[in-house]
Amino acid sequence: MKQLDIIFNLRRDIDNIEERLVELRQMTQPKSQVISDMPRGGGERRNAIEEYLIKSEKLAKQLDYKRRKLEDHWEEACILFREAKVTVAQCEMLKERFYHAKPWKACLKRMSEVYPDSKWNEQKLFRMYRDVIYKINKVKKSNIVNIAN
Repeated sequence: MKQLDIIFNLRRDIDNIEERLVELRQMTQPKSQVISDMPRGGGERRNAIEEYLIKSEKLAKQLDYKRRKLEDHWEEACILFREAKVTVAQCEMLKERFYHAKPWKACLKRMSEVYPDSKWNEQKLFRMYRDVIYKINKVKKSNIVNIAN
């Protein structure tokens, strides 16, 4: 489903921006100074703190934009899930996989923690996912038919 792919990619973009912000902060941390008698070049280099502020503001704006976009897409997907009568367990699985962009093994672990009474394996997760996609496609087709009439 295209909506879930968009959500997954937005989460990955958000994670990448957050990693870049962490790396940027680490680059501006004080470093031990090695003193030697050799001259260093560089001359007209801009202040590292200014560069940090400019880049971090730009990344923070991107991060806010991507987070808002992710929330909007997730809300749209949740409306579609309600229309398709997706179960709570299926929503939990979709949220782990797509909203949090976790690999299937991490989703399996989370589902085992949340629903310990059930036996979970990857095949069960894939069947659940396939069932959700079937329900959503069925709702979409019925909506298209209703619009056409």
